[in-house]
Amino acid sequence: MVKHKLLKFIQMKKNILLMVCFLGLFACDNEKSVLPFDSDTEVSEIIEFKGLQIRVDGNFSKENLFQSDEEFAQDLQKELNSNLRGGNESLEISNEEFKAFIWSEYQNLPRLNVSEKSIEHFDILKKDFLDIDNMDKVFENSGTIVDFYSIKLRNTLKLKIKELNFGKKNRSITSEDDSANAMEISYGLSHPASAYAMLLASGDANNMTDSKFFPDAHLIQDVKINAYRHASWNMIGVHHMLNGGMFKNDAIGKARDFATLHEMIYVGNTNGIKPSAIPTWIYGLHVNWGLNTANANAMDLSNNSVGRSLIDDMTGWLKSSSLTKIKTAIDAKVVGTSSSNYRYSLTIISTYHGNNWDALASNRFGGTSTPLYIINVDYITL
Repeated sequence: MVKHKLLKFIQMKKNILLMVCFLGLFACDNEKSVLPFDSDTEVSEIIEFKGLQIRVDGNFSKENLFQSDEEFAQDLQKELNSNLRGGNESLEISNEEFKAFIWSEYQNLPRLNVSEKSIEHFDILKKDFLDIDNMDKVFENSGTIVDFYSIKLRNTLKLKIKELNFGKKNRSITSEDDSANAMEISYGLSHPASAYAMLLASGDANNMTDSKFFPDAHLIQDVKINAYRHASWNMIGVHHMLNGGMFKNDAIGKARDFATLHEMIYVGNTNGIKPSAIPTWIYGLHVNWGLNTANANAMDLSNNSVGRSLIDDMTGWLKSSSLTKIKTAIDAKVVGTSSSNYRYSLTIISTYHGNNWDALASNRFGGTSTPLYIINVDYITL
């Protein structure tokens, strides 16, 4: 009996030794063929995100996924040694550079095109979302998909943020509107898909303005042309977000946030006006910033809100919000030289908004019957 147990023990040790040798040879043979992100070697976890089963791995954990905007932005500040807090309004970063930075990673993620019923990188999406295996399910859950990949994108960009090289003096910023301020950057990195839509819309609005008036018309400030450009910018920004699968109210809200933050400046104290509709976490990072309350900014805020109202009023949402439809809608407000199409007040905020800057910056104003606002039309006619 003892001899039998001894033989059995010896045989078991031989089997273990053979197994170790086999695994060692297998690992050596395959060492170069295993990719760092190969699905067979990833340590992944299945969790629920807004009602859908998704897969996360060591490169993007559930802690990243459920991190609040405020927590993310605080981590971002640590990466930058608080550079985003400072009084340098533009940080010497152009909108084009910021857009290119977001696109560097955004192009590698799934992106929806609702109007064309298409998607880039569907293979990646099917791997990440266990419940989605066909195009119908993609568009049924588009808002959740947009949220997931925007969160994933911001975490990837955080690791690369120093590549923006804030404060360099060799930037080719051609105008004030071509520079991204610190609050735009903080918000844009927290919501990169929305920021990319608004930055893309800025170029589209410039082109639409030049087409409507004359080459480089978009560079002209404080006249009918600028009113047209701001309204177009917000309409097109919402359009791009809708076309990317975002829900309508979310798209309009994020367009408002980004466009309003564009009008914020460093005021050097905590008494500046901070619009109540803007997420409060961003004020914790930029306590010395406030709304620019110059008359020109009242015009910009007003025309931004008119543009968002126009696209909100369009029926059919996305089907009615193609760039051609947007141009038709905005052109209808500037036919001829009728004064009813514009407001000519030098005191826009007091005349039309009762000096309530928060209401102007925070809310949805106007609609298809609301005039665009304007400061000075002395030398421009349509």
